[in-house]
Amino acid sequence: MATAIAREGSTEQASGASRVAAVLRRRMMEGQLKSGEFLREARLVEDLSVSRNTLREGFRLLTQERLVVYEANRGVRVRTLGPDDVHDIYQMRRVLELGAIENAGPSLTEPGMLAQVDAAVRDGYAYAYRGMWSAVGTANMEFHVAIVRLAGSERLTVAAESLLTEMRLAFGAVEDLQPFHEPYLETNERISELLRAGDTGQASREMAVYLERAQRQLLAATTP
Repeated sequence: MATAIAREGSTEQASGASRVAAVLRRRMMEGQLKSGEFLREARLVEDLSVSRNTLREGFRLLTQERLVVYEANRGVRVRTLGPDDVHDIYQMRRVLELGAIENAGPSLTEPGMLAQVDAAVRDGYAYAYRGMWSAVGTANMEFHVAIVRLAGSERLTVAAESLLTEMRLAFGAVEDLQPFHEPYLETNERISELLRAGDTGQASREMAVYLERAQRQLLAATTP
């Protein structure tokens, strides 16, 4: 009986830790938590209504995803990315996003799949019109997650969400977000149109050019 209770408690903590990780991951993806920012336990315990043990388990999950790091005698902080990180992230993005487009055939006819891509495009334009460039960045990441979702694999989608959240941390090095995000609004729309037309080959080629250009921009911003 005691073992069963202990197991149930462990399961509840694991579930709570996953929720903690999901909330903090989302805040990073939306730019609410910045690169280098320390995560204060006392504040987060109250904010998320969890125990310190559950919070620390959530930190552990985010550490495994390379989103936070622990510093002795200082605590947990959001990671700061360098040029090597950016290069590695874009290598993986090419595998995920180009592969998803090239294998998206069956998903293109499923109700709602392309709607998620289109919605991210519309959100990007709406935020740009209001001058909310950080939110444009979030919409852009939603666009790329929706692209990977076309592969029809939940595991790939989760990997893309974690990877793009990690990439968002590098945005802290970009002083002016408008010239970084604005040129990609039309490119996202163009890729969406190609997918809707079923032209996955051209969509993949344009995405490859897109990723190469974005990598160069981000490397320029993160290289001392």
